[in-house]
Amino acid sequence: MMYNKNRIDALFKEYIFTKNLEILEDLLEELSSMIDVVLSRWPQHKSFWDDCKSEIKLRLWRNLQNQNIDRTRQTINPSAYLFFLLRTMATRVLTRIPDTQMLSLDSILNQHS
Repeated sequence: MMYNKNRIDALFKEYIFTKNLEILEDLLEELSSMIDVVLSRWPQHKSFWDDCKSEIKLRLWRNLQNQNIDRTRQTINPSAYLFFLLRTMATRVLTRIPDTQMLSLDSILNQHS
């Protein structure tokens, strides 16, 4: 489940400067193990991990293609930037699973009425 930080950093920097889609595909493949590490925070939803992983990769694909990345900020420590980006994406994806959603005040009141 360990990821290769140096390889991820190199691929990310190369993609930022070239915008080559083949490099982006290699980066996404290399990030699979980092996504596994991020998803391990939710072991109770292991049955959803493959679907979540696919959605996270798609979100990351869109994000990196459409975003004008600040080359100085994100290239200082690309793997840290990507880790926190993946964690944010995973949280958004996994909160759609019913038992991970935060209960709203209305839903709590409706349960007790």
